[in-house]
Amino acid sequence: IKHKDDRISNLIEKYQQIDPDVHAKLQQDYNANLIKLDELNAQIEQIKKEKSDAIQNCKRAKKAIQRKDQIHKTSLEAKSEEIKQLQDQLKPLQDQLKSLQEQHKQVQEQLKRAQDQLKEKEEEFN
Repeated sequence: IKHKDDRISNLIEKYQQIDPDVHAKLQQDYNANLIKLDELNAQIEQIKKEKSDAIQNCKRAKKAIQRKDQIHKTSLEAKSEEIKQLQDQLKPLQDQLKSLQEQHKQVQEQLKRAQDQLKEKEEEFN
């Protein structure tokens, strides 16, 4: 214990022997470092706030994109259904067109036969 007391006494003596100018300079550096530390802590808090704001902005943007995607998906589904309905309506019309084309072909053949018969009758008549 006496040894420790001697060491403490020696440190106190050495501290008291420090040049007052050096002591003032050390105190000034210490105070300046405290100010810098406060500034750095303030910067850290500002960065944390900016990070939090950025995260919130990203979350909002993600939700907006998801809403737009859902609207787009719903629109695509509606268009797809509309196309399917139009295709369903087109099939009977195509069948009807094919039937009319076949009828037209038959009528043209009948007309040609009738014209040929008329031509034969005219030739017989002359």
